[in-house]
Amino acid sequence: MQFCERTGMSPERVMVVPLAAAHFFRPVMDQDVIAATRLRYQIPDVQYLLCLAAPGPQKNLAPLMRAAQFSWKRCAEMTADVYHFAAGQG
Repeated sequence: MQFCERTGMSPERVMVVPLAAAHFFRPVMDQDVIAATRLRYQIPDVQYLLCLAAPGPQKNLAPLMRAAQFSWKRCAEMTADVYHFAAGQG
């Protein structure tokens, strides 16, 4: 491994993590599946922001929400209410 050679770090301490998401993380296009998922998790059929992160100051969730509100106010096509969902351990 070039990294180990250049840094002198032991290969036992290095783990390679792939950059891409697993194959099963993909957009779902089947409207029946989408409707069933919305029903199961009680997600209204509206525009929403979903954040998957453990709560904590290091996640910068407050700036994320402010940036989202700022953007939505300036998008003419987004005239309806936007819902915010957050999920994660913590």
